[in-house]
Amino acid sequence: MDISSYIAYFRRFHIFLGVSFLVLETVLTYLINENAGGIFLAVYPILAYLYFISTSSKYFKGVSATWNKVGIYVLVGTLLFVVGLLGYGFRENKLTFDSDHIEIKGSYGETLTQAEIKSAELVDQLPEITLKTNGFALGTINKGYFQNR
Repeated sequence: MDISSYIAYFRRFHIFLGVSFLVLETVLTYLINENAGGIFLAVYPILAYLYFISTSSKYFKGVSATWNKVGIYVLVGTLLFVVGLLGYGFRENKLTFDSDHIEIKGSYGETLTQAEIKSAELVDQLPEITLKTNGFALGTINKGYFQNR
């Protein structure tokens, strides 16, 4: 292994990653929207490390090069999993009303019977969320179970 060249490459890559991550995340969040920034936050590091591992293999010989290939496969699997979770989280839920219950169909769906509903009102904004106990929250999308004070 050419350790001195690898360390120089490692340093340059991570400085670039940190600066580009900060700049691009800020631009996407504030110029486009929070959802674009959230997607970037989840996907960009995985893509960057796929690039890093594939290009750093030139510094390794033998067994280490095989482990680089394993790392690439693991990151591709992780990327597919993350993109799948994002796609599933961004799918719109369906809300159906009946005379005796309200049903939310989709991720983190639920059925509430008339006996479980104390009151209903239309509000302009959600209450402040202090804790997500289970769910999907990215940018402007909040699905699942949350607590507020």
